[in-house]
Amino acid sequence: MLIVLAQCLYTFTNRTLHGGLLPRTFLDNYIPLWPIWVVPYLFVLMVWIGFSLLAAWKMDERLFRAYVIVSLATILPSMLFFVLCPTYVERPAVNGVDWASSLLRFLYANDRANNAFPSGRMYFAVLLAYFVTRWKPRLLWFAVLMVILVVCSTLFTGQHYVLDLVGGALFAAAGITIGMWWQYQRPARWQVLGNFE
Repeated sequence: MLIVLAQCLYTFTNRTLHGGLLPRTFLDNYIPLWPIWVVPYLFVLMVWIGFSLLAAWKMDERLFRAYVIVSLATILPSMLFFVLCPTYVERPAVNGVDWASSLLRFLYANDRANNAFPSGRMYFAVLLAYFVTRWKPRLLWFAVLMVILVVCSTLFTGQHYVLDLVGGALFAAAGITIGMWWQYQRPARWQVLGNFE
């Protein structure tokens, strides 16, 4: 619930913030719009929710606490960044009349163009990959597949720029570093803080 509540801040910032920086690079000029990629874009959100529920149910308790701490150490600074340094994307026009184009237009209408950097999809993909491989190392292929799907789907739907993905990965890496240290290595004098036992 803590993870879900923290991520719900995205809805607030997405609806209230406007304008800001445009983190576009020359590389983004070469990325086409492929509306069909809206399917994996939406699918990976379901995978993250499903993984979180399964982790709460089956994951070793100490590792699950680490997952919660790492997620919060990633999500909360990201939300703060959205407020202190707003960013947005300039979405391309979706001209197709097929079902994928219609679904992408629906996504555009319900998810505003701000909160671009860092990419939440990307930090969730990195966190999922990290914890899947710690929990079930044989599922490394699945973790890699999820990251590839997120990278492709966020770019090919025009939802994010390349720098947004780099930012999402960096925020996730910082969250992993801080959260794993907090769960497994923090000094004894701090043990009274942040325990879920």
